Amino acid sequence: MATRAGVRRLLAHLWSVSPSSVRFTNAPCPACRISAHGPPLAGSTEAGVALPISVSRTHGLAALALAGETRLGIDVEARPTPADQESEPNSARWQRISAALRLACTPEEEATIHATASIADRLALYDRCWTRKEAVVKAMGLGLAWDLRSLPVRPLEPGPLHITVPERPPHLWLVHDLPWPPGRNGTAALAVPAVITPWTGTSG
Repeated sequence: MATRAGVRRLLAHLWSVSPSSVRFTNAPCPACRISAHGPPLAGSTEAGVALPISVSRTHGLAALALAGETRLGIDVEARPTPADQESEPNSARWQRISAALRLACTPEEEATIHATASIADRLALYDRCWTRKEAVVKAMGLGLAWDLRSLPVRPLEPGPLHITVPERPPHLWLVHDLPWPPGRNGTAALAVPAVITPWTGTSG
């Protein structure tokens, strides 16, 4: 709720409107056409706008992406601080995450991560995989209902890079790895269609 209130204030400032006029709704889901769980929209009757929006938050940080007339998705994941690692060292976090790799990664990604010698580097590759995948499925409007194992994101390659989704248009996405604020460490990704076209809220 705190994040939503902050987003409302930020958008009100951006649009020069009162925060009470900012509304959050959903476009129809691309898969089932039900708007109750479709891609989020933010709008204001005062400003006369209703735009695709993507929000992500992690430990002490939130990210907001707002589009004109195109789909987009953003995801951020903080890496543990030294204080966090006192309660859960990297080795314990890796043991927890490694059990879930096959649920989120392609076999090639899983093999690449396991073949990396350093536990810290394995975790960094996993975080890059996760943020890229979640950014794309958010942009698709399907979220984690999509099978992440079918979405290769080539974690060894630096961004920006093109990600292909043959099963659902638009089939080509451009994924950017975003920088983090000074003094923080983590991964972030932004996904937009590789060819920007107006979004009408339909699946294709």
